[in-house]
Amino acid sequence: MFASLADENAHNLAQHIDDTGYAVVENYFSDEALAAIGAKVEANIDDSWNVLASPRSTAEDEGFLDRWKKAPEFLALCNSLACESYANEFHPKTKQTLRVLHGQSSSIHSRQFHYDSYLVTAILPLVAPKETGSCDLYLIPNSRPHRKWYISNVFDKLWVDSPVMQRHLKRKLLQSRLTKVEMVPGNLYFFWGYRSLHASERFEQSGIRCTAVIHYGLYHSQQLEKLRQAATKDGDGEAASDH
Repeated sequence: MFASLADENAHNLAQHIDDTGYAVVENYFSDEALAAIGAKVEANIDDSWNVLASPRSTAEDEGFLDRWKKAPEFLALCNSLACESYANEFHPKTKQTLRVLHGQSSSIHSRQFHYDSYLVTAILPLVAPKETGSCDLYLIPNSRPHRKWYISNVFDKLWVDSPVMQRHLKRKLLQSRLTKVEMVPGNLYFFWGYRSLHASERFEQSGIRCTAVIHYGLYHSQQLEKLRQAATKDGDGEAASDH
């Protein structure tokens, strides 16, 4: 199902991310597996689908995500990339999503710029809409440093989420002032999710886009754990989010 990553050099990939904003491993996912998952998604899609952890959550889909998340070569490469990105301590945690967009969700969840809370983001496109450019990813690479404090990360996210900032970023997109990544199903893409603003392109509501995403290396893990412990001690039942 997955091509070997044994020959991939983490240092060279990290250098490419630093220089261009992203790195790609071509033909990582086999054509047979790509066709099988694509057919399953297209056969079960309907207008109610949105951003889901697993479409229709079948054993096959869960098996695919589980095998990818636990693949030793993949995890080793993610860890090496995270170490190249950030030399200090981080939590080797993963967060995975199978993101399916169709119908109204194709507009609602596209061109929404954001930062991740994990050091490395890996994206594996599985199904792309038919129109040209509709699976593109837009980046402002390495647009912030590694913040010392978790609260600074929160302020960054609130500012980026504001209508003013979102309009500004979308103008830059329309003016072709951002890094555009032409994503091809089956290729594996890496970028510094924590440091890079990013968003996906829009496409027609009749289309389907399905991408598997894994985030690796929770950056503010120690501060988040202290906040969770404090919340539990106070008994308010709320915990800080690592998203």
